[in-house]
Amino acid sequence: METKIQNLENTTHIQNEDEIDLRELGKTIARYKWSILLFTLIVTSLAILFALSKPNEYESKTLLMPQESSKPSLGGGLAALAGMAGVDVGGGGAPGAEESFNALLTNFDFMKTYIEKYDIHNKLDSHQSIKNYQFALGYDKIYTFLETKSSDKNITKDELVFNTFQNISKTIMITADKKSSIIVMSAKHNDPVMAQYLVETFLSFASSYLKTKDMKDNDKQIAYYNEVMKNTSDIALKVKLAELASALIQKKVLSDANEFYNVKQFTKPQIAYVKDKIGPKRALIVVVAFVTSLILSIFLVFLIEFIRGDKEALEEIKSEA
Repeated sequence: METKIQNLENTTHIQNEDEIDLRELGKTIARYKWSILLFTLIVTSLAILFALSKPNEYESKTLLMPQESSKPSLGGGLAALAGMAGVDVGGGGAPGAEESFNALLTNFDFMKTYIEKYDIHNKLDSHQSIKNYQFALGYDKIYTFLETKSSDKNITKDELVFNTFQNISKTIMITADKKSSIIVMSAKHNDPVMAQYLVETFLSFASSYLKTKDMKDNDKQIAYYNEVMKNTSDIALKVKLAELASALIQKKVLSDANEFYNVKQFTKPQIAYVKDKIGPKRALIVVVAFVTSLILSIFLVFLIEFIRGDKEALEEIKSEA
């Protein structure tokens, strides 16, 4: 019986201590309420200014369907001899359209040519492009001020091209749906006109580059087949080579008939509507800043009180000594 009474007294004592702790925490928050409010207000205000300084972001995209292209090939020793002669006669796994586009997107030499041909490095964030930027409440003074302070007028052309390459590598996205095989080529930019321009020009230039490169290999194969047909007396081999050469010629004719190489365009890239923005999430930025600053301010208040309490306890010990 005495043991039960003792346990009950211990439980009541612990509950009283918890109540005292909660009361102390409440008193601490009440004591520093204006400091907490001021800190939260400052951080939230800065978050609002940051959100207002960010222009709207828009996306333009095109849908592409890969066109199956069977590459005629030779087998056996003849293919090996052709390979030794430096002629690719097929038979290997060729990369798909998505892999080819992504490979070009990360290739600096190709992208440098693309950027300079279409003057992307001068157009990407030019004054003409900035005129198309849309801001919340139409207020662009903060962005203009920050942009003026951060702009580097002494940058060389090579640095500008390289910076543009790094920027575009993140701006243009190329993905493919595994089930439907549809390729989505998109670009995100603060200027909706520039987003459309990037998709159009990259698709056109990359397609032209792949076609030129593939047709060059195609012509080498045709020339090789014709050469072998002239030097062989095997009728069966001549028939086989003639069929392969005919298939390659047909492939060349079909490639000239299509607008883009190895892909068919379903939808053309459009200029996004002014209200059809994909970012920034201004409301989310402000809410996260408010909640984070409130929690942080309360934590700092408790930390200050804890440090102050330790100092007072240490002073008491020293005074008693």
